[in-house]
Amino acid sequence: MHFQPFNQPPPRLGNQYDEDRVLRSYLRRRLPPDVLAEVTPALREMGALAGGELYELQLADRLNEPSLTQWDAWGERIDRIVVTPLWQRAERLAACLLYTSDAAEERSRGHRGGTRIIEQTNPKHHY
Repeated sequence: MHFQPFNQPPPRLGNQYDEDRVLRSYLRRRLPPDVLAEVTPALREMGALAGGELYELQLADRLNEPSLTQWDAWGERIDRIVVTPLWQRAERLAACLLYTSDAAEERSRGHRGGTRIIEQTNPKHHY
């Protein structure tokens, strides 16, 4: 009897916003239609990054963890965290989108519990 090895390709992620039915359903229920229409392009862009380029970079960088240095050579507390370039990029990306719980209320004058993503001038140039 001759056995063939079994190999399968690794999982691939798609657009994490488009594929998250629960998130999209929640946002449809919680956000006014005009606010949802306004934030959807940014959510799709972020979903594409999360399931595409950033996912691939994370796989390549998965063994590189941040390191914490709590004390310097003289015993002084310094608490320095050193992160990889991928972590630094993710930090800039996260800072590019501001999550607030009351921004939708501000936009719709009285709507409570909404969530809105506020983009900086052009987030494509901040990644």
